[in-house]
Amino acid sequence: MCNKVLIVEDDETILEVYSKILKKIGYEVYESKNIYDALELWQEHKIGIVLSDLSMDDNLDGLSLCSRIRGKDLRTILIAVTGNASENLLEICLNVGFRDLLIKPVSLDLLVSTVKWASDQHDRWKDL
Repeated sequence: MCNKVLIVEDDETILEVYSKILKKIGYEVYESKNIYDALELWQEHKIGIVLSDLSMDDNLDGLSLCSRIRGKDLRTILIAVTGNASENLLEICLNVGFRDLLIKPVSLDLLVSTVKWASDQHDRWKDL
């Protein structure tokens, strides 16, 4: 099981809830409130799953994070999370390399099933 998950979220409450739930079911969770720290954590800890908010308070957003990770590694499973869905957002996210898009508020069941799916997908690719 790919058990390392990075949550990139600038809302402290959401970050805390996602982290607590994923830790409870056995994932090693890393937290970041900005893109710069997220990139550093991702590289340092070789994290296989990234859940990233698309809108952040710093100058870079989740799309930028995805593009940067995708440029270095195609195996990392990136999942976009947003509270501001628009008509063409799914297409934009898939085109930059996200594998899924979750719309806030995200149910805890959906969060867990999505991370488990991502873990299974990452494990299938680990030897490639």
